[in-house]
Amino acid sequence: MRNLVLVLAWLFVLVVAGYDVYFAWQYREVFQVWEANPLARWIAEGYGIAAVFGLKTALLGFAVAVAAYCHYRRHRLEVPYTLTVWAVHLGLSLHYLLGLLPKA
Repeated sequence: MRNLVLVLAWLFVLVVAGYDVYFAWQYREVFQVWEANPLARWIAEGYGIAAVFGLKTALLGFAVAVAAYCHYRRHRLEVPYTLTVWAVHLGLSLHYLLGLLPKA
């Protein structure tokens, strides 16, 4: 059961990250306006949006690899690490969902 919860948590992270990339691609013309991360804006300005996507993919792959390593080694930080990454992506997904609500 614990394995299933961890897999579902990381699948959620991957889905949210995937939607984040999709959203960035759809609004790439105004990326500098809406992107809140100054490092991502700097990379996009200097190297293009593809570099941002590549870095995001590499970092997310590293994060999943760290989680898999912690799981394999039964490291005590496996659960707190997964919860932290999951919570950050939950916040990002809520940000996107709140943006879908009609403006009053």
